[in-house]
Amino acid sequence: CTKMSDEEKERLNKTLLRALVSAIKISFVTKEAIQKSLYSINCAISSTWIKLEDFKYLIPSIGNIGVTLYNIGHFEEAPKALELCCQATWAQIRLSYCRLSTRTEGHIIIEDLPKDTLKDIITDAFARIDKMVNTLHRCGSKVIRDIVVKSLSELLAHGDTSDYHKSYSVLIESWVKITLKDFANDQNMDSAPLLYHSLMGYPSPLPKKLIGSILEQELLKYGEMESRATMLCGNMQIRIIDILLNELYCSKEYYLDRSKVLVRKAHALRSSGVQNISRCLESLSEAISLLVK
Repeated sequence: CTKMSDEEKERLNKTLLRALVSAIKISFVTKEAIQKSLYSINCAISSTWIKLEDFKYLIPSIGNIGVTLYNIGHFEEAPKALELCCQATWAQIRLSYCRLSTRTEGHIIIEDLPKDTLKDIITDAFARIDKMVNTLHRCGSKVIRDIVVKSLSELLAHGDTSDYHKSYSVLIESWVKITLKDFANDQNMDSAPLLYHSLMGYPSPLPKKLIGSILEQELLKYGEMESRATMLCGNMQIRIIDILLNELYCSKEYYLDRSKVLVRKAHALRSSGVQNISRCLESLSEAISLLVK
């Protein structure tokens, strides 16, 4: 048999991807072979032949299928496509990080994927995941925390997080809003989940400093939404503060971070009633002492 040219391979790959998307559409319409179609796309996104450019077609196509299923009231089927869209997004980011490398050919340095392009890809990915998470919640999905944690862990795995602060804070804000909706009437406020343990338990956990930054964002969002559910938000803030102070910001290198969190703790204690004034002052005193060390 004759060897295929690169153009022929690329054309065949695109045809295959379009066929896979068409197959999953048909599966959802006919309610037949859905798992087989999902599996086929999973195989494609984890294959060695898929290219970064292929995700530009594949991810929106799968996402649109999920949103369409939600819009027509198929709340049991929609999450399957929405979760697959998230998986395709994570695969795109992993491939993007692999492409973010330079090589030297003679005296020329070739960059496979410019950093600005990676930044745009990750920013778009956070926006897409945020949309998927909110739609999944409206479908009654129980995997919201898993998706948020995996998205943070995958999308921030190797990047300069200062570039994505605004992007991931939007996802954390959605996470906090969802938690408040789900646990607003729960008498056991301590049962409301936090991100910390899931982030630390991820197979390839993020650096401690970055997890601290994520928790600080979670803390900030609960503070901003305190008027919606005063007691729950106050409880969540204290729990996050305790983790930051007792688990993350303990050593000397984190004194400045610890001081900022202690000020937040003082504010939370003051808001919880006059009975905590002495503890509030203790937190402020410790915060000041750390700054002068």
